[in-house]
Amino acid sequence: MKTKLRELAKEAPHCMGCGLENPNGDLVCLAHSNELADGRGAYHKCNDLYGAYLCALCHCRVDVGHGYTKAEKHEYHKKAWLVTMRWWIDNGHIKPS
Repeated sequence: MKTKLRELAKEAPHCMGCGLENPNGDLVCLAHSNELADGRGAYHKCNDLYGAYLCALCHCRVDVGHGYTKAEKHEYHKKAWLVTMRWWIDNGHIKPS
């Protein structure tokens, strides 16, 4: 199911992990957190609010992450999520209460 936050990935200026530019809007997608604390379950993704806009390589890094520990993958996603959240707020896509 496409949501507004998933669709906004095409407007993201770059990957929020590595900084790869997203000039045509097709290099970045919403990568959901894999943390149970964020609501991820065995057969479902967490809420889109816990997603970060990542390119395919960064998305693979946090999902598969060969050579990275679970903590490293979580920290990478968390940093990218913070950049994504700031972009959403700064551009009026979400409003903090």
